[in-house]
Order: sequence, then C-alpha cells, then structure tokens
Amino acid sequence: MALSTRPSALALPGTPEGALGTAVAPTACMAVATNHTAASKSSCGVHAPVDSRLVTMETPLLITGGSGYTGRRLVRRLATQGETMRLLLRSTSDTSWIDGIEPVPHVVEGDLDDPSSLHEAMDGVQRLIHLAHIRHTSALMSVLGHRPMNRVVLVSSLRAVSQVPCLSVAEVLKGEQAAGDMRATVILRPSMIYGSGDDRNLSRLASWLRRCRWLPVIGADGLHQPVHVDDVVTAIESALRGSVFGVYSIAGPEAIRYSELIDTIGAIIGVQPRVIRCPAGLVVGAARIWHGLRLPAPVGVAQVRRLLEDKQYDIEPARRDLDYSPRTLRDG
Repeated sequence: MALSTRPSALALPGTPEGALGTAVAPTACMAVATNHTAASKSSCGVHAPVDSRLVTMETPLLITGGSGYTGRRLVRRLATQGETMRLLLRSTSDTSWIDGIEPVPHVVEGDLDDPSSLHEAMDGVQRLIHLAHIRHTSALMSVLGHRPMNRVVLVSSLRAVSQVPCLSVAEVLKGEQAAGDMRATVILRPSMIYGSGDDRNLSRLASWLRRCRWLPVIGADGLHQPVHVDDVVTAIESALRGSVFGVYSIAGPEAIRYSELIDTIGAIIGVQPRVIRCPAGLVVGAARIWHGLRLPAPVGVAQVRRLLEDKQYDIEPARRDLDYSPRTLRDG
C-alpha cells in the first residue's frame, strides 16, 4: 500500500497527530520478508511454527503500559477471561482503577527508563504485551536476553511509515528493531485511537467543536483511518492467543477525508462545524520561521509535515491472520 503525498489535515486545536505517537518492519519481519524496507507501507504477517498450545493462561503474562487508555481496557478484557496478569507500573502510577478487577492483577513496580528495576517483573515471564512506548523495547530485551518466550506482542505505531525524518519516527523504528529476530513476536501498529472518555484525539476535537464550532484546518481532503480502542484491544488479544508473527497495521475499515471526519464528529455531538481551510505552505513556512527564531511554537516543522501526509493503511493482513474486523467511525 502506497502512502500518498496529498496533503492531509492539520487541526490546530486537539490535532489527531498525538495518536500516531504511537512502524517499518523490524528484524523479526525482515527475516521472513527481506524486501520489507523502511519505505514499505504494507504489513507482513507470517504463520510461525509456534505451538499455540503453549500460549495459554497458565504461563506468566507481563503487561507494560497497563494503566494507559488502551491498557486499562485490555486488562479488564483479559481479566474477564480469567487471565492472571502481572503489571509493570511506576511507583507513582494510579492503581485505583484496578479495584474490582478479578482476578486481581499483580502490580510490580519498575521503570522502563531503568532496566535494572525490571528484573522482578520479568522473572519467569514467558508472555509479554508491551503497551508502553515502543522505544522501551530495548530495555525489556536487555533483561529477557536469550530467554525463550511463548509470545511477545509489541504495540507500536503507524508513525513509523511516515516519510518525514524526525526523532519521534526514529524512536519508533529503533524500538521495533530492538525486538531482533525473536520468532514469537507480533508487532501491532495502531493508527489514531479513539473511544469513550479522553482518548486525547477525537474527544479533544469534539470538545473544541462544542466550544467554538469552527476549526482551522490544513488539507481538509487528506485521509485518516482512525481505529476504535476496543478494536485495538481485540487485535492485541488475537495476537496473544494466535500463532502468527510479523507486523500488522491496525486501523479502521476505511480511510476518510478529514473534512468528513470533522462532519461526522459534529453530527454525533449535534453541531455543524465550520471548517476554515488554511494554506499548507503558509503554515509550513510560518513553522520554519518560528523554529529559526528559536521561539516556542505550538507545532514543529516535522509535525506539520507529518500532518500533511495521507494516513491510509492496509489492514487486510490483520483481517486474514488476526480475524480483525474493525468498526466504522460512525459505529464507534
């Protein structure tokens, strides 16, 4: 699937860019698809010779990032299936949300910025879901070493398919590549995640429209393919239980123009948005001048350029291998 260069949308308030801060194939995928390069936009999924009978709830399951927006929903979903979980959380993390979950997840304190603090959490682990930022993969792998794993699910980001070179894109790529050639690894790359509560994406767009009903936008005809948080959780669960490995794009069923996305959100909340189209070149130029003057800017040049990329992804491999069937934006 090719990534178009047609300008996508930049909504100055509540921009969906934050969703993509959460990938081109790492070594695990390259081992079975050597032509999958950093310029490739398609997923690669492979049926691995992993005995699915080993991937059971009897083996320890460690989850990082379990207290986040997607993580809490995943923990609750797995708990309803009787999964016994170990959550790696910082000492400052809010754990009140765990109250009432049965079986109660075991919380182990640790910091992914300090690999020496991870040994207790990793002890005896044979299954891992890494929901914290993908850049921390190297810390986890340094503790795992060459330990055989039944299943590793890394939740990355479709930011890695961006053609705009910048630090955040490089972090995602490096994090994926840190998985090496661990054959039991599945890497999921969600697009912009939305859902109930503060998803930090469409919920913020909706809040802006309730207040102002107008929105300055660059590239209103650009494409976006947001994914509902529950569909992401389902994809993670399928990857955990399955026997495939590789890299999968996790997005909505179809890409829609940003102007249509805004109209859809407006219809849901009962307002008629007014889109103010801004020239892309003007905003990029202003961002460069701002950066050149070393003034604090609301957005950086690289961020603006990423927002000018179409965000359209191929989810057919996920449909095929993970039984992935995402809901439409209106249904979500």
